[in-house]
Amino acid sequence: MKWLGGLAAFIAVLAGSLLIHSGTVGAQGLNAFVIESYNIEYKLSRDPDRRSVLEAHETIKANFTRPNTNHGIERTIPNQYKGHPTSLKIISVKDERGQSVAYSTSSVGDATTLRIGDADTYVYGEKTYDITYTQRDVTHYFENTGRTEWYWDTNGVQWRVPIQNLTVAIFLDSSIRGELQDTPKCYYGYSGSTTQCAFNDESGVYRLSLQGLRSSQNATVAFGFTKDAFAPYQKSFFDTLVMIWIAIVIITSILGFVAAIALVVIYSRKTNRTKELKPIPVEYIPPRGVSVMTAGQIVTPLGSVFGAQLIDFAVRHYIEIIETRPKSGWRPAEYDIHIIRDASELLAEEQEILSDMFGHVPAVGERLALKSLRYDYAYSARTMDNDRKLSDLIDGEYALRSKDVDPEGKLLFRRWALALLIIGLITLSPFLLFAALISFILSFTLKPLTDKGLALRRYLMGLDIYIKAAEVDRIRMLQGPDTAEKVGASLDPNDSGQLVKLYERVLPYAIFFGREKEWTKRLGEFYTQTGQSPEWYSGSSTFNAVAFSSAISSFSYAASSSSGSSSSSSSGGSSGGGSSGGGGGGGGGGGW
Repeated sequence: MKWLGGLAAFIAVLAGSLLIHSGTVGAQGLNAFVIESYNIEYKLSRDPDRRSVLEAHETIKANFTRPNTNHGIERTIPNQYKGHPTSLKIISVKDERGQSVAYSTSSVGDATTLRIGDADTYVYGEKTYDITYTQRDVTHYFENTGRTEWYWDTNGVQWRVPIQNLTVAIFLDSSIRGELQDTPKCYYGYSGSTTQCAFNDESGVYRLSLQGLRSSQNATVAFGFTKDAFAPYQKSFFDTLVMIWIAIVIITSILGFVAAIALVVIYSRKTNRTKELKPIPVEYIPPRGVSVMTAGQIVTPLGSVFGAQLIDFAVRHYIEIIETRPKSGWRPAEYDIHIIRDASELLAEEQEILSDMFGHVPAVGERLALKSLRYDYAYSARTMDNDRKLSDLIDGEYALRSKDVDPEGKLLFRRWALALLIIGLITLSPFLLFAALISFILSFTLKPLTDKGLALRRYLMGLDIYIKAAEVDRIRMLQGPDTAEKVGASLDPNDSGQLVKLYERVLPYAIFFGREKEWTKRLGEFYTQTGQSPEWYSGSSTFNAVAFSSAISSFSYAASSSSGSSSSSSSGGSSGGGSSGGGGGGGGGGGW
């Protein structure tokens, strides 16, 4: 049946080709018109500061041959030259009757695009667009020619439609005519073309005319003046201030980022009493009388806390996990949870989880499909206050964190906030102001661990050491003199039956600390060695270690997903070494 695979591959390639072709056809459709005439008038002059000023008037006569296709044209005009802005200003956009035409502008990179026309109206037949705009600082001194040049693309190499007739008329202000050096040059064709065209000099007005330009073909003009004919671009006082401010923002953003990290580190050290944590003894079983959800508030979890909590319910025989549909390709597995023990025996935050899921404290025998929670907005609403309730328990009944904010820490963070605020206001840096806000907020929440909370954090980190250890190191740890005291019974590390019970008890925290794959794989091997299968899990196929490991990972994912917790050239062209597209200006356009 190799032909079947070949046919499938062919269909896939064909489908991809059709998709690409359909996109191309769409783009071609919008540009399936011609520009019958494109007339450009330029007036080049200089201001009292001897900086160049360019006035441009473009008259574009387009013929739209397809009905219900185009709304108008786009004209893209570069707004920078040689790395500096040209102060592009659109004066007017009119039609053939001199009436204003609706248009919008958008700027991306170094170009501004005029979208001319009405999105609710199609154009058909001949349509004329008159565009008037001005630019400044359009000249540049070129070392290779020793001249200050106006080296300019006219229509531009980015037009997506052909131009039947292009005419350009260039008026030089009387103040600069005497400083023109040699005969102006003209180049046309695709970008990089050195084919020259000719000007007609009519009493100081330079005209050129070209016919039959294809899409992406352009005319470029080059006028060479004396070196000092035009003053170079100079930043305005406002531009200088903007550049200084940008530099300050860059520097202060780095400082603000560093300050934010420092604040978080200091906050963590103070709230978690990091200096008092060591030494950390190895622990082998989960802490007694502590939920996985509470553990997630004392140490940083690396896996799904919600998934770990449900697995904890399962290994403690409060629920049974039932796989109702196995994983298939990209489709995830689906699971139900079945209540098999009285949930009223659980801790308050544990009861809250099941109550949120079922909508009430579930009774023995009740069953729920996890997938039903994914888009259950009522369930999401029920979980909104869980973090607050758990925080209240940790600060209150469980006495794991201080009820009151640490006064020294509060003062420290408010001083940080004030300093960052002052510097941020002086430099107008949003990053420092944001860091100041963070510091101010943290000053209200700095509640350090109590001695009891510190002991729990130490215990959980000791359990993490055991879980992350290599198998040979775990066996060695279990042979230690304090193992029996900590586990609650003598333990033979070579007895797979005993290891099954231990690994089951620790499984929720292996998920919690992000080690579920290694842990479930080893637990599955112990089940196989002892001929057992987990009483708390029911799969859709015969038990094996690999399938079990994959299933627990899938369940952890399913549980967490169901949780409701929240171009211009560097050389001149006036001496004959230029090319089409090598100057400033130009741009392009097309239909829309």
